[in-house]
Amino acid sequence: MIEIFEELFEQLGTSMTAENIELIKCDPNCHIWFSDGEVFTTSTDLTHMKQQIEKIEGRAGFNSYIDFLQESQEHYEQSITHVLKKDFPDFLSLLRPRFLRYLFKLHPFHSVWQRTSHFFRFHKVRQVFTLGSMYLGMSPFEIPGTYTLLQYTELTGGVWYPRGGFYRVGRFVIYSKIPG
Repeated sequence: MIEIFEELFEQLGTSMTAENIELIKCDPNCHIWFSDGEVFTTSTDLTHMKQQIEKIEGRAGFNSYIDFLQESQEHYEQSITHVLKKDFPDFLSLLRPRFLRYLFKLHPFHSVWQRTSHFFRFHKVRQVFTLGSMYLGMSPFEIPGTYTLLQYTELTGGVWYPRGGFYRVGRFVIYSKIPG
């Protein structure tokens, strides 16, 4: 979600480049080791992902992956537009007509595990594509399905880390530029 960081710095009147914050792409994204010794490696490279998925899911698995990414992209885009960039000062503000129109498309009443299970047949692949729930400290069986957006951002945009760690970004935002 590099664009979120870029937008934040822009709102503060600067840029990551101007503040000497360099982002480094992790490639591949992640290696996942299963108890039977099998390894699944996630990446933004579609050819690589096709091989990884078809090894477990078979030929139809890659089409399911593309469908999963399309739904997850919808979760991401609608969440950015209708949730992340909006204020919800009270419970009633959730009832905005523009927001309600997208509510069911975001699958908040399904879990990430249920959404992933809709696309993939095998347990291992479901585990791979629900791993992002750990970022929020939640179980994939409990976290709302909307959060497949986390997998979308990693699988399409990659995993990026600031040289020197996230501490550098947080320190800049807190101490350098926020008025007051």
